[in-house]
Amino acid sequence: MSALTSRQAARERLLRHLQAEVDRQIPADESIPLKGYTFLDFENLAERASNDFYTVLLEERLALSGAAECRPEAGRCPYGFSPRVRQIREAEPGEIRTPRGAVVLNEQTFGCRDCSRSFSPSASRFRHTGGGGFESQGYGESGA
Repeated sequence: MSALTSRQAARERLLRHLQAEVDRQIPADESIPLKGYTFLDFENLAERASNDFYTVLLEERLALSGAAECRPEAGRCPYGFSPRVRQIREAEPGEIRTPRGAVVLNEQTFGCRDCSRSFSPSASRFRHTGGGGFESQGYGESGA
């Protein structure tokens, strides 16, 4: 499946996000006071920055995998594995909740002509690994 973005565009978005976070945490303007006074304040600021970057990184990685969207003719029903599926709705932004925040991906809705059930192949292709992350269920590219 084709990627929804290019590697260069994904890298640029991630670098822009990191630069904005550095500017927010440690402004270049000396007249702007730094946020926080205690170690706990600093930990909370770092945790928020880490969670924000985590979700942006996941969104970009999902877009690069090509598994976040599929062609109607390429899918199978996850319930009965029938190839007789049709697209019900165009891709719409949807959210997957992670321990670190919501990740937005394009979700498509398909219906099975055999069992009449509907499903979203983009959301069903990723499962929670239990360690705070998600892994692809054999779709898209292989490897790390």
